[in-house]
Amino acid sequence: MITDVFEWLKSACPIDFFDENVFLAVPDQPIAANDGRFRVTLCDHARSDDDVTLMLNNAIPGGLVLFNANPAKTLHGHDAKLDDVFFDYFEYESSVFIGRTHGPNAHFLPKFPDGLVTSQRASRNLIYVLCPNAKAVEKAREVYSHKWARIIWIPSTFYLESVAYFHVLESRMPEWKHADYVGCIGWSAYDKMNSLDLDDVISQSQNADVVAFMYRGDPLVATADQWHPNFSKIWIPVLTSMGYSQNDIVSTEIPSYYCNYWAARPSQMAAYIEFFKKFKIQLENVPEIQSFLWSDSTYKDRGTDIAKLDEEKCMTIWGTQYYPYHPFICERLPCFFFWTIQAKLAGVR
Repeated sequence: MITDVFEWLKSACPIDFFDENVFLAVPDQPIAANDGRFRVTLCDHARSDDDVTLMLNNAIPGGLVLFNANPAKTLHGHDAKLDDVFFDYFEYESSVFIGRTHGPNAHFLPKFPDGLVTSQRASRNLIYVLCPNAKAVEKAREVYSHKWARIIWIPSTFYLESVAYFHVLESRMPEWKHADYVGCIGWSAYDKMNSLDLDDVISQSQNADVVAFMYRGDPLVATADQWHPNFSKIWIPVLTSMGYSQNDIVSTEIPSYYCNYWAARPSQMAAYIEFFKKFKIQLENVPEIQSFLWSDSTYKDRGTDIAKLDEEKCMTIWGTQYYPYHPFICERLPCFFFWTIQAKLAGVR
């Protein structure tokens, strides 16, 4: 069906991109993205049949895969050890989104000829399943076979899953900008949410701008102060520095939903990403809140069934033996932002 794709790719890619070590895998029924463009995953260090099998399992469903069997070079300009190459796919988004230039670790190709476009995504919603390590990725692959799911590896930062909003989603915008809804859940959501049929959950949201998968409804700021005693000492000064009134910042009308388990219309998600990036700059630079930001959030007091990171892992991420406030401030930020712009919210308990 697609007999001339490789020649077309060769003509579209930079000179010297291909050699005898590079080969192409095309699925029997390639699936176009919502904008009618195919996606291609770049996979380096394909040195054995096992490597190829694992890489195909990691690739974007329905997309093409370019393999590189030459250990002396990489397709996407990122030198990686063999053991790390699969992790790089998740962390560095080493995927090709055809149609535009974007990002330092990807090659972007022109749109396929019209005759090569075959079908649309099976789900109009795209929910990223965020995985912080290899064990989480493995478990996620067992659980999330849903058409809406895209399993991705996220890097470890001070912000835990909230890294999605200043690193992962923005770099993947060509993939989700034409979806009906885009959002995130953590890899362990199956143990927390009542339903994983998120297409159905979203379809019942009555065209909401935002769908909260872990809606609680308790007063946002007052409840946060109960769990994390220095919360307001950070929350109020940072949002005040961004021009918001204290009445809005601590309003009891702000709805609460947690864990970064939510989805939004792409336009709303794009607006939130821009807001989050500005908030992050203030959070890291308002001087009077830094001691509170790095203080003990008391999350570990809730026990190891909830606070999964031990002292060693906390030291690796934050350089402290406890969870500081970064992730707990940021997971509540969408509640505030979407309330301030009067987005229509559908909450799922």
